[in-house]
Amino acid sequence: MLRPLSVAAIVVVGLGASLHGSQNAPQGIPDDFAITLARTSCFGACPVYAVSIDAKGTVKYEGKKFVRVTGRQSDQIPVSRVAELLATVDRIRFFELDDRYRVIRNPDGTTTMVTDLPTTFVTVTRGGKTKSIEDYVGAPESLKQFEKQIDEVARTKRWVTVDEPMLRQMPSAALSLIPYPLSLVLCPLPLLPSHDYRERLRLQRGDARRIDLQRLEVMVIDER
Repeated sequence: MLRPLSVAAIVVVGLGASLHGSQNAPQGIPDDFAITLARTSCFGACPVYAVSIDAKGTVKYEGKKFVRVTGRQSDQIPVSRVAELLATVDRIRFFELDDRYRVIRNPDGTTTMVTDLPTTFVTVTRGGKTKSIEDYVGAPESLKQFEKQIDEVARTKRWVTVDEPMLRQMPSAALSLIPYPLSLVLCPLPLLPSHDYRERLRLQRGDARRIDLQRLEVMVIDER
């Protein structure tokens, strides 16, 4: 009697584990789902790189200029993180956004152009459809946050500068080789005191609405 009960118990436990695993597995990720984020150069030392994430969680990075790691790198992330990106694509209605954002649209209907900023390209493929958005300036905050999320999920910071997990793993001898402060890796010292450069950095962070445009008269052209 004990043996059949033991076998039955094993079957029930195995079935329960299988159901538990299937419930935790991300559902509805198309096989062709892929995201690419590419950042271009600017008037200064903006990091130039591209990173892509596919449906299986494969991360591919290529650093070009003003990054700690140039060349190609790859990694693997949990598929659950890919599902988070897919959920964001749906939430912000990525495929309904404009194809490009090149100017700041003011409340009075006028537009403002800004020069010398980097451009971010975001490309999403899903269910046989591909859409690419050019984000120079004036993009909605939802798109900016999506770009940030892609970087965070892919952990591109470890290749662009140094992220916290990598910093904890580095021996003290290696830490002594990192320029201080870390921002100097991307921003050479002669550029740091520049007011215009600091204002451009604020624009990069999506702070365009709070910028004092009169202090950027050399860079800004109002189109009335």
